[in-house]
Amino acid sequence: MKNPEKAYQLIVNNLRPSTDSGDRAAPGLSGSHEAEQGRGIFRIDAGSGTPAVVPAVPLHSRPEHLEPLPAFPDARAASGSPTGAGARGGFPADLHRRAGKPAEVRIRSVGGTMTSVGYAGTSRTVPVKPGGAVTLRDLDR
Repeated sequence: MKNPEKAYQLIVNNLRPSTDSGDRAAPGLSGSHEAEQGRGIFRIDAGSGTPAVVPAVPLHSRPEHLEPLPAFPDARAASGSPTGAGARGGFPADLHRRAGKPAEVRIRSVGGTMTSVGYAGTSRTVPVKPGGAVTLRDLDR
């Protein structure tokens, strides 16, 4: 996900509708798989799990660590503010992007007390009281 153009192409490719019962998304985001020539089988995994991956595009998280990602292609979203990105450990985050890069992140705690935030080769420990929030600015500088 650290390659914005590749992430975008993978998502678009997985969600491209199937026109020949091949391995693509069917209407309604259900999946289809071509078991044999011309015979598609319904799969429930909704476009190879793409809907589960989309929220991970702006923010990579693992327990006790968050990493805002530059994973939007410049042509689609050079700036913007995705909000409520769910992060492991009880830290939803609001992001602000500027010139194609994460510029600011607001981390809320719904139960976690300590996390770290990494970007551009640096990492900092961030204490957040349950129910509180912390904003980190100028990530892109």
